[in-house]
Amino acid sequence: MIIAIRITGQIGVERRKHDALDRLMLRRKFTAVLLPENEMPKILNVKDLIAYGKIDEKTLRALLAARAKKNGKPLSAVNDSLVKGLLEEKTSLKKEGLQPYFGLHPPKGGFKNKSLKLGYPRGVLGKNDKINELVMRML
Repeated sequence: MIIAIRITGQIGVERRKHDALDRLMLRRKFTAVLLPENEMPKILNVKDLIAYGKIDEKTLRALLAARAKKNGKPLSAVNDSLVKGLLEEKTSLKKEGLQPYFGLHPPKGGFKNKSLKLGYPRGVLGKNDKINELVMRML
């Protein structure tokens, strides 16, 4: 399972990339979505506007506990079958009746880089190996 977080805003984004972000449900800054591995070509189209990477079980459980909503209300309890099903891509948030995107805060302590608009080794955008740490700071 891949998590994608929109880092940049809407100003100066070309129409084609704006439409691609809209289809991925990344309409606002600091919005996150969970995507299966087979949707990687969609992510690569907008990799210079988002941060993405593989999510682990601990981070997914914390994300669901803090930000998941069902019928507009926060999720009361996160069960193990939901987490396992999402990680193994056997189910999706939509099938479970949950909101398909998560609203996050800006990261506590900042982005830890001088420029966030650079690729991963020097910035946050693109494929990010430390995406789990970034998500935990954004909860």
